[in-house]
Amino acid sequence: MNWFEHEYLVPVIIGNERDSLNAAKVIYKATGIKPHLFAEKFSFFQRLGYNCHVVSPMREVFLVDRLASFAASLEEYYCPILVLSSDNCRLVTNYSDVIESAYVVINLEEILNFGR
Repeated sequence: MNWFEHEYLVPVIIGNERDSLNAAKVIYKATGIKPHLFAEKFSFFQRLGYNCHVVSPMREVFLVDRLASFAASLEEYYCPILVLSSDNCRLVTNYSDVIESAYVVINLEEILNFGR
């Protein structure tokens, strides 16, 4: 399914590693929407290019709380998608009731393959 065609897409990416930033670039080029990044710290240029949300310290409990708060702050017609790398899949396993009730979860590799 092509998530980029959704009119009210709200892309959320965990981390600011190279693959996460590449996925954010693919999403921005395909949709014109600035993705929301959740990480412990950001560079000056990352703050200019993306919607940055600081999670400090970067622990699962705090991250899930921030993700749930962010999803609850959106209007009901928005479609938040959570882009997860294989490193973060444990987050969905441990907190599936919170994450899956608020987000559509897709794999980071799916986004990166879309850009090729």
